[in-house]
Amino acid sequence: MVSVHFRVNYVPPPGQYLAIVGDHASFGTWNGNRSKKMQWKGDGNWEVEVVFPEGISSFQYNYTLKSGENWSLYEAGPRRELSLAELKGQASLLVLDIWRSSWNPELSPEFNSSLFTDVIYGRDTSNVKEAAAFSSFKPDANSTLIRFEVHCIFIPKGATVKVSGAIPELGNWDAAKGVELSGKDYPFWSGTVQVPNNRIPFNYKYVIVGGEVSEPAWEEGADRVYWESGCSAVKKADGPFKRSGEWRGAGVAVPIFALRTKNGLGVGEFLDIKPLVDWSSECGLKIVQILPINDTTVKGDWRDSYPYSANSVFALHPMYINLDKLTKDPAILKDIAAKRNTLNALPKIDYEQVTEFKFTIMKKVFDQSKEFLNSPDFKKWLAQNEHWLLPYSLFMTFRKKFGTSDWSQWKDRKDIDRETVRKLSEPSSEFYQEVSFYNYIQYNLHLQLKEAADYAATKGVGIKGDIAIGVNPKSVDTWIEPHLFRLHKSTGAPPDFFSDEGQNWGFPTYNWIEMSKDDYGWWRARLSQMAQYFDAFRIDHILGFFRIWEMPANAVTGLLGRFYPSIPVSRQELANNGMWDIDRLVKPYIKSHLVERYVGQDLAEEVMKKCLKETQPYTWEFKPEYASEKAVAAAFPTTGKDAEKNGRIKSGLFKLLQNVIFLQDDEDPNSFYPRIEFAKTTSFYELDAGYKPALTQIYLDYFFRRQEGLWADTAMERLPIMVHSTKMLCCGEDLGMVPKCVDGVLKALRILSLRIQRMPDDPKKEFYHCGEYPHLSVCTPSVHDTSTLRGWWEEDLATTQRFWNQILGQQGEVPSYCDCHSTYKVIRQHLESKSMLAVFPIQDLFGLSPDYIAGRDPKEERINIPAIAEHYWRYRLHIPLEDLIQDKEYIQSTKNLIQQTGRLGF
Repeated sequence: MVSVHFRVNYVPPPGQYLAIVGDHASFGTWNGNRSKKMQWKGDGNWEVEVVFPEGISSFQYNYTLKSGENWSLYEAGPRRELSLAELKGQASLLVLDIWRSSWNPELSPEFNSSLFTDVIYGRDTSNVKEAAAFSSFKPDANSTLIRFEVHCIFIPKGATVKVSGAIPELGNWDAAKGVELSGKDYPFWSGTVQVPNNRIPFNYKYVIVGGEVSEPAWEEGADRVYWESGCSAVKKADGPFKRSGEWRGAGVAVPIFALRTKNGLGVGEFLDIKPLVDWSSECGLKIVQILPINDTTVKGDWRDSYPYSANSVFALHPMYINLDKLTKDPAILKDIAAKRNTLNALPKIDYEQVTEFKFTIMKKVFDQSKEFLNSPDFKKWLAQNEHWLLPYSLFMTFRKKFGTSDWSQWKDRKDIDRETVRKLSEPSSEFYQEVSFYNYIQYNLHLQLKEAADYAATKGVGIKGDIAIGVNPKSVDTWIEPHLFRLHKSTGAPPDFFSDEGQNWGFPTYNWIEMSKDDYGWWRARLSQMAQYFDAFRIDHILGFFRIWEMPANAVTGLLGRFYPSIPVSRQELANNGMWDIDRLVKPYIKSHLVERYVGQDLAEEVMKKCLKETQPYTWEFKPEYASEKAVAAAFPTTGKDAEKNGRIKSGLFKLLQNVIFLQDDEDPNSFYPRIEFAKTTSFYELDAGYKPALTQIYLDYFFRRQEGLWADTAMERLPIMVHSTKMLCCGEDLGMVPKCVDGVLKALRILSLRIQRMPDDPKKEFYHCGEYPHLSVCTPSVHDTSTLRGWWEEDLATTQRFWNQILGQQGEVPSYCDCHSTYKVIRQHLESKSMLAVFPIQDLFGLSPDYIAGRDPKEERINIPAIAEHYWRYRLHIPLEDLIQDKEYIQSTKNLIQQTGRLGF
């Protein structure tokens, strides 16, 4: 048996106390409600003694702050570990710990993410020796064995940590003679020293030496002091290495599909990440941010270029595969080379031609190499991934068989379970060969992406993925697990910077209640899949974890949505304000003069006759077959010979459908939701003036007051799984109509927010100033959904003039286009901000060089226009990556700028 005495110094708020929770029964086996309570000893010290029986070699634990029996707040940082096996010969051990605060950079989740511990400061510890065990020292009653331990992430590769102090055993403050600590458990560094009791107490510090560190880098602040004597063995866990300043880095954002190489096939590929990483590393950039890379094959044409509409949240998109890596067949390689000249010469992506050619070649190669199905590596990978792979491959097989991705039309295959999927994927199944083909594609995509990701890590460059907020309603996920989705609803966003009509993305909303039943297993699996390749990730539309803008599935625009969940307006609340005529509030308000206004006098009579029914003189309602936006859109297609006429009718009928003040809940007839921006409707304009003040107050209360507590609680139920179930750095895209509670929740969970200079969250501001940004943020001048910096500059020179004077601090008239000097000013402002990451679209970085923008129309640099529901995502770099790497002058000037602004790291 061995007795371990735990002591931790921390002063909790009144009424709260400290406890230990861990993997041993004495500590509750990680159940916070059964954790072991510690005793208050004064001076901030909490203590508890535990006697461990023989046979226990090690255990893990953490300290937790408790209040009552059912509330726990865990300290920051990874699980602590204590080896008991090395205590042979020791009757007892004193553990001196420090409470880990999440506000300390060394211990906060963002810096303990794989981006820092595995990539930017990652190191190979496989051959590093462990700290000397207590049992390796000869017992001496006149001395104390002290295990020093410090947490140090920000240490250059090749450097190490030593402990040095005011006694000979620690080198007498000579760093060269200090005790070198083991980095076996990086980011923890530890070493054991035997100190005569007559030298206790003593002062000491930790110091970084070696590698790129030319002079010893001592930790800052006052000396540490060791006081304890009378113990044979002590573990002194000193917490973080003391340093001031905040780590800041820079990165580049570019979609994989946009990459261009001289040996490409008209679209960027996973292996193109490697030369992109080379360029980024030489420029001093620490992170490469990309768009979603999941398979989006649904419609079978260019509309599948939309990367946020996945047919599987696990499968990778086949267009990113490098065909040359699949085969050595000279005939096939010749076919690839011949097509390369055609596809690679295109200024933009021809999505259909690229995907068709790649699938043709992949099928040829697969038919020649089916023996791979029996390879041990493939079998192992298949076993590890079959939970998503087999449903995906069978889905793609049935999509081809039935000629549609709409699984609701797959006759006897529209309802399926996992056991049936397994059987239909076996060698005896008629579908086996086709399923195996898609397995083959995914396996090779995995190998190529993993190769690129591992290469990036060796260069100290992290890859930041993008996790889309939704999935396509005709997807593998909705087919195999429909209970996880509200398929009768659609997601989007209310009117915002991007669109006056709001946005309807067409994705089903999530059934969070069902998802919670297995502790959000679908999300955890999704994150685990991403973590194979990425070191950080962006949560697309993170506001959807607080509440989502939800519309009926028959909506086209985003104007007829409401927030889900939200506290509705009750029938009684409306009655209390004198509003009894519910139909007047919830049904489209249609008068003859409004029909004439919206569709035109020349078409009004035809429209009223065909689409409307008169209920009272000059008052109308929609006929059932035209009573939704989708029904109207289907009845009046805006292509063909009647495109102009149908466009006017469709637009006018949409305005009439949207001409309501409230939306009635389709499940509770006594609950209502204000129609977004109802004050702009003619229904509200022509309402009796006596009702308007009360309705306005209800509107403001619904959107800006009553929901805050609910939305904060909702996010704190959902978002922790996104942070705690992965080591990837978590970043949020928090744009749009942002509730006040968002900032506090993101800070509490240490999730980086997003700052775009021309899109401040304060409606009273026109622009952010970069000096306002918090450290826990990613800042950028533009994103894939906006015009580039150069494009925005030319959109409205009156706006740019104000930006020129107020933000850039320049005098006189603004230049009519964004030259390299102006680009430099904007980028430097972002680099000088406090934001942890400054990430720039590669198009904006091109603006630093006149050679890269000469003769280029900035409109051609834009990736997406959110207001266009079916936009073609086809942007390509106009410069091959090989040429970028050869431009040493540009690389050096960019690196100098990053270094001057303190973004090369510690």
